Amino acid sequence: MFTQAQSVGTHSADHRASYCFGPFFLNDSEHLLLRDAKPVELTPKIYCTLLALVSHAGHLLAKDELMKEVWPDAVVEESGLARNVCLLRKILGDNGHPPRYIETIPRLGYRFVAPVTEVRETALTSRAQPPVRRDVEPMAGRRRTPDRRIEVALMVLAAILAVLAILITVALLLSLKLIAPVLALTCGADIPAPPLLEQTGGVGRIEPSQTPPVRLILLG
Repeated sequence: MFTQAQSVGTHSADHRASYCFGPFFLNDSEHLLLRDAKPVELTPKIYCTLLALVSHAGHLLAKDELMKEVWPDAVVEESGLARNVCLLRKILGDNGHPPRYIETIPRLGYRFVAPVTEVRETALTSRAQPPVRRDVEPMAGRRRTPDRRIEVALMVLAAILAVLAILITVALLLSLKLIAPVLALTCGADIPAPPLLEQTGGVGRIEPSQTPPVRLILLG
C-alpha cells in the first residue's frame, strides 16, 4: 500500500505524501497529524508550519521562505512565525536541549532535525482496496437479541407458574382446615349399623340389628 520515497521534500501529482517521525504520522492528504494512532489537534497555520518544516527535513528553511509557505497572501512579522514554532514545539513535546525536532538557526531560520520517512499512497492503490464490511458485527448482535428475549420470557413464565402452584397448594390446605371441623360436627351423630339377615322357620326376613350404634368422628 505504501512505498518509501527516494527523497524528502519532493511531491508528485500521482502520489499523496505522508511523513513518519518519532511516534508521529503526518498525513498530508487528510490534513491530519497522528501520535500513536491518535489525532492531534492543530490549527491550520500550525499544521502548515509543521508540514513545511517536515517536508524540508534536514535542511535549513529560511524565515522568509517559511512565512511565504505558511502565509502566502499576507504579510506577517517574524514574531508570528516564532509564536507558531513555539506552540509547535509544545505540541510535539520538543522541550529538550539539544532540540529533538525543531532546531533554531539564529537570525536565519529553522531546521527539522528528527529522522523523517516519507511514504506515498497512490490513488489507484487506495481505490483498489476492498471495502470493509462493517455490518457483520451489528447483524450478529441483532440475531442474538430475539434469543435473549425468549429466554427472559420463559424465565418469567416459569416464575409465574411456580407462584400459582404455591398459591393453589396453600388454598387447598386452608380449605381442608376449614371443612374438617364442619365434617366432624355433621358426622358426629349416631350412624346405625347395617341390618342383619335373620332366618326364621325357613322364611327369610330383614330386621334391624340390636347392636349398639357406631359413632364416626373425623379429627381435623
